[in-house]
Amino acid sequence: QPEIDAYRFATMVKGAGTTVTETLTVDNVYTQLKAALLPVRKYGSQNIVGFVSSEVMDALERSKEFTRSITNQNVGMTALESRITSLDGVQLIEVWDADRFKTDYDFTNGFKPKANANDINFVFVAKQAVIPIVKENAIFLFEPGQHTQGDGYLYQNRLYHDFFIKDK
Repeated sequence: QPEIDAYRFATMVKGAGTTVTETLTVDNVYTQLKAALLPVRKYGSQNIVGFVSSEVMDALERSKEFTRSITNQNVGMTALESRITSLDGVQLIEVWDADRFKTDYDFTNGFKPKANANDINFVFVAKQAVIPIVKENAIFLFEPGQHTQGDGYLYQNRLYHDFFIKDK
């Protein structure tokens, strides 16, 4: 759900403690990601996940800072996958929808980025340091005639949730 993604990404960035405003290019993206990964490596690569914007993934794909070799074996269907999906064993997840990947939102009617919101380039998360909580999740289905919102079925999904970040 877009609102949940927006809320959780913004909360994770606020809880990170240190944020840096920078421009990532093909010349520096790999170094910047490695430097940001260094403080959280103590949690183990299997316990860390990285969320990156499409722009960062594109820059990483074309990065000049590391070499790679591409081999193509003609067994069955052949496809060339050029996206980097992990960095030193840390899974990288590309956030396709840039509207969900900003630093601050107004949630009064759906979600809209605030005027002072910045784009998020990337965030690394230690899985054991974040706790998503669902307080209530109720789903209602009303048949035609049981509601005033038209003549078809009405589906409502009510979700109350929050997101906690451990200090240590």
